[in-house]
Amino acid sequence: METLMAQKHKILLVGGMDYNIPKELKECFDVVRHVTQGTKFQTLPQVDFVFVVTEWAGHNLIQAVKAQNPGQIIPLAKGGWNAIKQDLQRRCILPADLSEETPTPTAPKSEAPAESLIASMGESEVWKKYGASLIEAVQVTMKPKEVITLDAVLEVLSLSGVPKVDCETFLPRLQMKGILDPVDDGKKWRLMAAPGHDFENERVEVPGEEKKPEPKEASIELKFKKRVKSPTLVGMIAALPKGPYRSRQQIFEEMRKYIEFDALSDWQAKKYIGLAAEAKIVDEGNEKIVINHDQSLALKRKQEIKAEEVVTPEEIAKTVEKAKTVTSVYAALQPRVEMEKTEAEKAWCYVVEQIKKERDRLASVLVHCRIEYMGGNKILVIFLPSALQQWMKFVESTENWGLVSRTVQARFSGDTVIRFMVDNGLRV
Repeated sequence: METLMAQKHKILLVGGMDYNIPKELKECFDVVRHVTQGTKFQTLPQVDFVFVVTEWAGHNLIQAVKAQNPGQIIPLAKGGWNAIKQDLQRRCILPADLSEETPTPTAPKSEAPAESLIASMGESEVWKKYGASLIEAVQVTMKPKEVITLDAVLEVLSLSGVPKVDCETFLPRLQMKGILDPVDDGKKWRLMAAPGHDFENERVEVPGEEKKPEPKEASIELKFKKRVKSPTLVGMIAALPKGPYRSRQQIFEEMRKYIEFDALSDWQAKKYIGLAAEAKIVDEGNEKIVINHDQSLALKRKQEIKAEEVVTPEEIAKTVEKAKTVTSVYAALQPRVEMEKTEAEKAWCYVVEQIKKERDRLASVLVHCRIEYMGGNKILVIFLPSALQQWMKFVESTENWGLVSRTVQARFSGDTVIRFMVDNGLRV
């Protein structure tokens, strides 16, 4: 059956390959260009329509095409040429089929295709069959944060194949799934989220809507409490020092000093700073950035870890020689007091606990070691189990050796020298 057309529409095809595009589509339209997945392009020609094969077009490709704004985007219906043709005829892009047996339909009969599917199938079955298409229709057609009228959003939803008369029934479902958001008591709607877009659903100004004043005390809270994913963390930014700060990076570094923000990754922390700026918690209006400090909030500051002293092997050797000299002089003046084995083991447990506060990973190795303290020679031998001998280089590294040595000397004696050895099991 031939389709009568005064002039073929110029179209741009997005997605799919030549072999899975119906030949009837190419016969009915002037395909100016076919953009497939992976195609690189700088500019696109202006056309009447952009047909998107949603099954074979990634979101990034669709967004790149939308950015060029070549023409009205139409998602192609699934199910072969018959389904595509019926959908295009319903959109009045293709004329209805004409035949001698079928007279031109009158105005009342033209509404027959729009009969309610819910009445015949039930709401659950319609959603099960067309739910994905409803979501796809708004995400492809609407722009993020774009506010349109109720009638316009129903028209967009009807692109999915669901009659416009049924589309309003599914608005609560789309709102619950975080796809659409009512504005102005449901008289207008906007797209809350689309693939590739990440934004929070804060209140936006609607053209023609009278702006209601917000209470001064609650103005900051009202702007981020409604839809922010973690209002507690965004609100806690107001507990940071007022500043001023040179940049958002300095605010980020300040956040890292407090326990409340430990659970956030770097990306999340910077995202929440941006949300706080939108809520005016972070004031970027002047040259210097300041925080609208809330005295009712308090943060727990982390315990500052002092920079560790780096001890070089040469310094260790000098310390050993000096210790030997001091030991010999001290031994001549003082009677030697030997430390009992049990006391030495208690002292070693204390050393491990102290090291754990600064380097948990090092302490987790030392806790499995046994020691032998030769008090007469002021030498503490630390035996690593044979199963942990691969950690020998780790514990003998400059930083770890220095930390263990200082902690041992603080507990045993100031001239004690440590030695690491692999435990061969011969000595008990």
